[in-house]
Parts: sequence; structure tokens; C-alpha cells
Amino acid sequence: MKKAYDKKTLIFLIIGIVLLVTGCVNPSSTSSSVNTKFVGTWISDPFLGLEITFAFNDDGTVNMQGDVNRTGIWSTQDDSLTMSFEDETEGYSFTGDYTFEFSNSDKTVTLVFNSVVLTLNKV
Repeated sequence: MKKAYDKKTLIFLIIGIVLLVTGCVNPSSTSSSVNTKFVGTWISDPFLGLEITFAFNDDGTVNMQGDVNRTGIWSTQDDSLTMSFEDETEGYSFTGDYTFEFSNSDKTVTLVFNSVVLTLNKV
């Protein structure tokens, strides 16, 4: 009888440790590390005949210089980058949710939005 009690105690202890360890993983820390990768200045490969500069700031703002200059906000969640710009009455609209993939030791990021691919290189 004592051995069964010891096995139950061991099982509960293992379950408790697993729950404790998995509960310590903070999903926002993943988003935070991705945000850190984005922060800085990026220049696009030619897009519609233009090189576009994006400056992702750690306060969640983004400045874009290209066909027109724009200021907006940005955030990431999972594998999605969301950018929203205030005034997009002229030129191409960059507001939207982009899937992204980093490469080249995080110095290149490929953004995809509605089948449009935009490659950015960190300055």
C-alpha cells in the first residue's frame, strides 16, 4: 500500500513541476524578442521602383520614407507584423498585417501581405 502512495505522490509532484515550468513561460517575452529584432532602420529592396526606408521605434511608432513620408504605429503578435499609417491618400498603402521571416542573422526580414513580398535589410 505504501508503494502505491509513493507512486501517486511522485505523479502529482511531476505534474506540479510541469505545470509550474510551463506556467513560467511568458508569451509576451517571445513577442518582445521579435520586437527587438524589428527596432531600427531598414531599407527595402526596390519596390515599385523605390527604395523605402522604415524606422521601427521601440515606442511602437514607425516612420516610413519613400514615395511619401508617413508616420504610423507597429506591433507584432506571433508571426504577424501589423503596421498602420495615418494618412495614406497618396501612393501605395502599407497599412496591414504582414507575415514575416527573418534571415541573414536577423539583418534581413521578408514581409508578405496579400501575395506582395517586401524584403527589408537592416541598416
